[in-house]
Amino acid sequence: MAKGPNRGLHLMDAKFKLTRLDELLPPTDAEDETLEARTAERKGVFKQGDLYKMHTYRDAIPTAQSVWILYPGTEFRYFAAQATGVTDCAEDLRSPLSGVGAIPLSPADRERSALRRTLTVLLDASE
Repeated sequence: MAKGPNRGLHLMDAKFKLTRLDELLPPTDAEDETLEARTAERKGVFKQGDLYKMHTYRDAIPTAQSVWILYPGTEFRYFAAQATGVTDCAEDLRSPLSGVGAIPLSPADRERSALRRTLTVLLDASE
């Protein structure tokens, strides 16, 4: 539980999935996943469905202030609950945080800069 302006519960859900053989095969007519979604995943973009699930978690858990996915990608995104806009860069995060977001964790990003910045803002106890 965070204190200060971010007091409350902040949840993170890892979405690190292994590539299965059937995901490497070309799509069939029976699959409901679009080619566009597959292409976006390969580019390091989070799945929209994962973010929708975070909205569900946040709505279902009354004490949850923010809910985040951690995923193997490159794009940071934060959607404030008060519909104040979208934040595309972790460096632009400001307290208090209340909403849902996606934090990229790529093996190439040794600094873990987006995660580090998000945790810094969440754990900032200044009023």
